[in-house]
Amino acid sequence: MFYSVLFPTEESYRLPRRKEAPESFRDLNIDKILKPVIQEQPELELEEFFYTPLPDPAVIRYRQDVMKELMDPGKRFAIESMVGQITFLRMFMDSLRMKLTTDGKFTGKYLDMGHLLENASLFSNVVAGLAQGIQHIELQSEGLRQFRAYMAEYSASAKFKEMQEWAARLRANFDKVRYCLHIKDNLVRVAPYEGQEDYADRVGELFARFRQGDVMDYRRKLKEEPLSENLENKILEMVAHYYPAEFKDLTAFCQEYLHFDDDTLMRFSREIQFYFHWLDFLEPLRQAGLPFCFPVIHEKLDDVKALDCFDLALAMDKADKIVTNSFTLTAPEQILIVSGPNQGGKTTFARSFGQIHFLSSLGVMVPGREADIFLCDQVLTHFEREEDLVNLSGKLQDDLVRLHALLEAATHKTVIIINEIFASTTLVDALQLGGHMLDAIVEKGAPAMVVTFLEELVDYGPQTVSMVTTVTNDEKHRRTFRLLRQAPDGQAFAMQIAAQHGLTFEQLERRLKA
Repeated sequence: MFYSVLFPTEESYRLPRRKEAPESFRDLNIDKILKPVIQEQPELELEEFFYTPLPDPAVIRYRQDVMKELMDPGKRFAIESMVGQITFLRMFMDSLRMKLTTDGKFTGKYLDMGHLLENASLFSNVVAGLAQGIQHIELQSEGLRQFRAYMAEYSASAKFKEMQEWAARLRANFDKVRYCLHIKDNLVRVAPYEGQEDYADRVGELFARFRQGDVMDYRRKLKEEPLSENLENKILEMVAHYYPAEFKDLTAFCQEYLHFDDDTLMRFSREIQFYFHWLDFLEPLRQAGLPFCFPVIHEKLDDVKALDCFDLALAMDKADKIVTNSFTLTAPEQILIVSGPNQGGKTTFARSFGQIHFLSSLGVMVPGREADIFLCDQVLTHFEREEDLVNLSGKLQDDLVRLHALLEAATHKTVIIINEIFASTTLVDALQLGGHMLDAIVEKGAPAMVVTFLEELVDYGPQTVSMVTTVTNDEKHRRTFRLLRQAPDGQAFAMQIAAQHGLTFEQLERRLKA
């Protein structure tokens, strides 16, 4: 039985979801990635779906299959066009119901009841059209196939048919309502229609003889919303005096179908936007030639890899200058130790490592040509922070306090990313502290990436793997922003960096003499 297009069962749908972004989002720039996705339609409140990693690989595959199917333009158009109308109806009905009820009791006015009838009629037509149209689409994903079955069952149900027929009968009856409106000074009076001539038809006939062809329509289109609700409601009350049966039937219909909009269909119209918004966000990056894939999800840390992955936040600004990188972890390997020259892409690589793990846990398409990703319960980060003078503690102590809190919160399924730690102490102390840090990570059994200047940490044991940023082989030693799986070479290329900025001893000496 279909319940949600994001969750295969009601039980999985009911699991708690986060309302606030995880703290690691700032370090990994995931907040920047999700901002345009979430803010496209903030009224849908999709944040909870993007903030909450999925604990079950079956749910992830369920989402992946739906997203793959929606990448087909024909299938997406067929669903999106009708879902758009349902989404509009859902938002309109929320405000309309507030006007029709007070303290849970029906107190609607005829004008609002007319809006409800109009929208119920539109809803029934949209549902019938969607149910019929989706039957002719070849679907592979479980989520959309179950939705199609639900639509067929719902549109054929006695309750839906009764509402559809009742609404059609009411509209037909109100199409026959005729009355005369007399307006003199400030007095408005309604009188029964007794066959009086329609002057609009006479004027049209009179001027028809002067028509020589199609001309520009200069009529001004007025808004649908009434400009004077009180006046219109008073007029409708007077009209109801002459057509009591029709208005009594309308009142009964509105009381019966105040909540005509089906919960499951409304939920679908909201949740399907999760897929649409993510695909729309990725489309210009895919058009720019960047690779994306649906990762294979593993529950054990046996074989993890990502080929040609990249920092998605950086790609948003510099899609044409992106350098892709790859990583692999094969048991017993657990920790990537990233070292090399400054400004070589280490932090960017760390961000891409965290991004691909978190995004994979959402069941969406991720940056990379191919990926086998470990299913994590969270991504925890320790990036360098400016020293906080308020708490009167040194930077080393602050680093240790934050690291302790991170390791306490981590589980064996947590992805840990540590970027440049222990830079404020001596090399001997830093190495000793770094060793203790690796001990704790290995004991947790969690996958991790450690960006560090402590190249000696590479020799910790079989759990660690070295990756190094590379430079060109010429005398300028320019950064390639590519990282390779190899032993560190011990070169920081500090002199080359200083030369690029005119800060070598010779450059400074010449500048001072000048």
